[in-house]
Amino acid sequence: MLLAAVVISGFPALGEVRPVLDFSQLPPKGRTLVWSPLFQASWDKLNRMHGGKPEKVVPPNALIALLDQFQWKEDEVMPKKGYATFAGPATPEFAQATAAGIRRQFGVEMTPSNLPTVPRGEAVYGILVRNLGFQKSFIRSQKVPLRFKDSTGATHEATFFGVAGSQSDNYGGSVKVLDYRAREGSFILRIATERADETLIIYRPDQALSFEKAIADVESALKAPFDGPYGSLTDSTLHKQDTVKIPDLSLNASMFFTSRLKGARHYAGEDLPYEIGIAYQIAQFGLSEKGVRIRVETRIFDVPFGEPSAPQRVTHVGRSFVCDAPFFVFAWREEATWPYLAAWIDGNAALRSFPGE
Repeated sequence: MLLAAVVISGFPALGEVRPVLDFSQLPPKGRTLVWSPLFQASWDKLNRMHGGKPEKVVPPNALIALLDQFQWKEDEVMPKKGYATFAGPATPEFAQATAAGIRRQFGVEMTPSNLPTVPRGEAVYGILVRNLGFQKSFIRSQKVPLRFKDSTGATHEATFFGVAGSQSDNYGGSVKVLDYRAREGSFILRIATERADETLIIYRPDQALSFEKAIADVESALKAPFDGPYGSLTDSTLHKQDTVKIPDLSLNASMFFTSRLKGARHYAGEDLPYEIGIAYQIAQFGLSEKGVRIRVETRIFDVPFGEPSAPQRVTHVGRSFVCDAPFFVFAWREEATWPYLAAWIDGNAALRSFPGE
């Protein structure tokens, strides 16, 4: 999966994928959204370049305040050796050095000539690259689609993977049930990956939620997972007669946030306030029966205020874990309080239509 942050004016059309910074808002109907704290890590590094958070922002800006007040433990949330942030002057030389560093660490090519420079400005680049193979691959459906009904009432035929019937018992060690409410059609699944301290979490709520609320729900479920008898409705392991269906996902999103981060940021000990000249996010994400691919990239530039910006044999109770309505996907490290990637899947922008390639 690839995520990146980019700042642009305006908003994409309905149905497109959109990165977001404000995780407290309810998602618009029919739209897929992506959030990652990589942008937060980049923002925090920008503030550290100025010696700390600004003393004031003129005029006040709620989104800047949200970023400045965010509390987290970056080293516990972000994947080890899976991300990096680079900070320095917004010059061609720094852009070239950053591109070389990203190539060495992650094998990702960034063309320095495409990285904007800002006279007298500061620059922060962030990148996250992660490939999470499932501990046990699922089975791809070859003959029938998954009918996914989005929040607008539209139905889409999507390719999907999963497991059902007696074969579900083979996934008891790799798929854990954190929560299941049959009447509401809501569930939280935790899927083990080849990285022992990182998991993929699927959360289908019974209604649209903000990222903030959904993350809180998952965190609570992680702390108090099911512990019922094997084969029961509250069994924490996947068992016989359980059904799992998850659509294949492929998303590519970019968004400029510059226009939403306006305001003169006054730092202690600096004569001139600074303003954001460029801030953006790009997101690419792929989910299949084998696992998930992640790559995140963020870029933030600021300039002194006023200067122009640059461009057993038991009775098994069968349960249904079917993602045929909007749901969340999280990439989450063990013991962390925040995921390092979150996506809300609605509409058909991220679904792979049936039949697949």
